[in-house]
Amino acid sequence: MSSQVLIEAIDVAKRVLLIEDRQSYADEVCELLTNSDIGLVHVDNLDDADVKELLLQDWMCVLLDLDVPPYDGRATVNRAKSLTSNTIVVLTGYDKDGMDVSIIKTGADDYLLKHSVTREHLISAIRISAARHLRRIGEDESARQLKAQMQVLTQLADLMSSIKDLLTPSRPWWKDFFNRLLNPDERRVMAAQLKGTGWFIGRILFEIAAIVAALRFFAGEL
Repeated sequence: MSSQVLIEAIDVAKRVLLIEDRQSYADEVCELLTNSDIGLVHVDNLDDADVKELLLQDWMCVLLDLDVPPYDGRATVNRAKSLTSNTIVVLTGYDKDGMDVSIIKTGADDYLLKHSVTREHLISAIRISAARHLRRIGEDESARQLKAQMQVLTQLADLMSSIKDLLTPSRPWWKDFFNRLLNPDERRVMAAQLKGTGWFIGRILFEIAAIVAALRFFAGEL
């Protein structure tokens, strides 16, 4: 799936997950987002099975109270980071020197002070975090595709090396390999395995092997 498709899928949702154990403050956040285009889902812990399932989904961001029993402070952020790949915006009532640096170093993407956050500030932080999350998805997808391409190239190099070896009759297993290619049922199985590397590349690899098998057959060596 391309990063653009992923971006469109997430934009449609336009929702945030709030993890806050105090219902009164959850209500305040809900009020701040009233009449905006951002939906809110509220949970009060990090350990329930249904909460863990929610954290696996894509959100514009996760709004995380810094103290969610039994976790507090950095432990809360670390727990959330272990359960989700979404961006995390910490909500805290603590306003101490160095608090922002400490929170970001722990792994959060942003933080808001509960007693001073405004509607505009909250919505801005959510949208910035959503953009950051989408960028990460794009980067992760590009890295995944590059890794897959490198694996295919490695497999191709290995196969070409094997084909080179197969052309030398000193390999005791080449005859069985080519006999499998000449058997329709075995050939279908092998084709399916090769296609697992990607339809286009898999088909090319299979055709190369089939051509070599035919050459060996007509040479009277099978």
